[in-house]
Amino acid sequence: MRQIIIRLHDIAKELGTSFDDPQVVVEFHNRYGGVSEEIYYNLLDPIYFPYNQHLYGVRMEGGKAVAIKKDKDSEWVSIV
Repeated sequence: MRQIIIRLHDIAKELGTSFDDPQVVVEFHNRYGGVSEEIYYNLLDPIYFPYNQHLYGVRMEGGKAVAIKKDKDSEWVSIV
């Protein structure tokens, strides 16, 4: 988990934005692919999807989060 946090901070610096900017996690996924369910729920979800932005669902493939759905009627959005 430490390596992921370091990579997220490095990406934020490269993009010239804050660590919790959603662009950071999108770029992380572009570079490194998905993450395990444990990493998603314990690290990424609290930082990039705060309590006031609850998700309806997270699509998992091969043990990695690959898409999110904001509410029941919305489309799945890829995060990889």
